[in-house]
Amino acid sequence: MPPPMKIVRIEMSALKTKVEGSHMTSTVDISSKESCIVRIFTDDGIFGVGDAQRPESPSAMCYLIRDVLAPLLLGRDPRDIEELWSSMYTVLRARGRTKGFTIEALSAVDIALWDILGKSLNAPVYRLLGGSCRATLRAYATEVMLGKPGPERLQDAQGYVNAGFGAFKVAAGINIDEDVAFIKQLRDRFGYTVDIAVDANCGLTYNSALRFAKSLERFEVMWLEEPMPPEFIDQYVELHRGTSTPIAAGESEFTVFGFKDWIGRNALDIVQPDVGRTGGISQLKKISDLSGAYGVEFAPHCGHGSAVTYSATAHVAKSSKNFKIFELEQLHNPLREQLVLRPMKPAQGGQISIRDEPGLDIELDEAFAKSCEVLSLSA
Repeated sequence: MPPPMKIVRIEMSALKTKVEGSHMTSTVDISSKESCIVRIFTDDGIFGVGDAQRPESPSAMCYLIRDVLAPLLLGRDPRDIEELWSSMYTVLRARGRTKGFTIEALSAVDIALWDILGKSLNAPVYRLLGGSCRATLRAYATEVMLGKPGPERLQDAQGYVNAGFGAFKVAAGINIDEDVAFIKQLRDRFGYTVDIAVDANCGLTYNSALRFAKSLERFEVMWLEEPMPPEFIDQYVELHRGTSTPIAAGESEFTVFGFKDWIGRNALDIVQPDVGRTGGISQLKKISDLSGAYGVEFAPHCGHGSAVTYSATAHVAKSSKNFKIFELEQLHNPLREQLVLRPMKPAQGGQISIRDEPGLDIELDEAFAKSCEVLSLSA
């Protein structure tokens, strides 16, 4: 029987940084990156680190964790992750807060709890999730953005291939005729030896999504991602039936309770939950297992997240049998590149390796974190 352990302090830091270059999609132009870093401390000196997925108001999230979630955690054993997750979710559910901002806050806490569990057992988190299903994770580069002339976008794609990636993603959805022409240019340049994903960022209607998906069939893209808003599951079911282009979505959904409808209704070929949004490592693993039971592939969303959420995602991916490919942003993002002392970098061929270090193997660059901190709270 392991000795008891208690949570004695929780610290929250709101971070915000500016980004350079084009981060334009069909629906938004991103100019900054934010994090809500959570540090959970125990009475035996172990602490864990968590983060959410790009909260637009990291300061508000810090207050939410301090005032709503921290009272449920202090004095409890951090290794009782399932019970703690359920306690937090129950309080949020009582007010109807089962999606969005509140679940992102829960995600950050959950990631930190798994970090503690791994450190307490001197084991990497993926071992605690079922062990390794593969030696390395194949990654694709994100993203050939909109907002640039065609030749510059081609140059961006060439840069990803030159860097060793065998797959990359293209932003689309403003003008699908131009999008199709650009995908043709990419196929003319790279042939079919490189995998190309297409992301419309919820910018299309059903009719335009179906026309786009049918037009992409001859180019054998890896998937068409989020063609429509996530509220329209019925239309996703029809779209999935109406095209051979694989359909992917999920970054805008929350918890396994939300994903059961997408997966059970056969709305997708590839599911893309985000660890910093969907409820943390606990929920990401459940969603992977559920999708695998239905024969749906698992390609978790990382997008514009921080180094913390990237590490958490990688551990779940390594332990998931139905894992397809890992998203690795190549755009300027200080919270991915500078927040930790050992940022994730792919080897030649776009392969990612996880070191066998305890927990999530996260060591924050405290000086950098302090330089972009806009709020600090503790409980």
